Amino acid sequence: MSENRRKIGAKSEGTSIQFFQNIEGELYEVDAKKLEILDELEAYPTLYDRKEIEIKLSTDGSIRHAYIYLLRSWRADLLATSSVMLTTYSSLGPHGRVYVDTYLRAKEMVEDVESGLVVLRSENVTSEEDMYQ
Repeated sequence: MSENRRKIGAKSEGTSIQFFQNIEGELYEVDAKKLEILDELEAYPTLYDRKEIEIKLSTDGSIRHAYIYLLRSWRADLLATSSVMLTTYSSLGPHGRVYVDTYLRAKEMVEDVESGLVVLRSENVTSEEDMYQ
């Protein structure tokens, strides 16, 4: 739908460093069913928390409420495999992470995060319809 800028504050566990970044992205309106699908995709509430925040639209400056997903347990080793912090996302950006259509991705489900190690089960998806069944 509309472009937006959101100000997000996150504190890295075990440090006093705070990150406050303006992030450009897209805002989508979803119904209850789509929110359930997003929750499953983001492994909420097992791996990620869902939080409602205020965002400011760059198009007209209006304030809206939106959900974001935040990692429940921060681990410093995640930085070792991450790309640079992005202020905007483009599939062809320097991060080298090209967007792949949903129906072409492997469907991943979190099986166990109790020990701090995330175990993922992949299931091949042959069509877009299969993703939502």
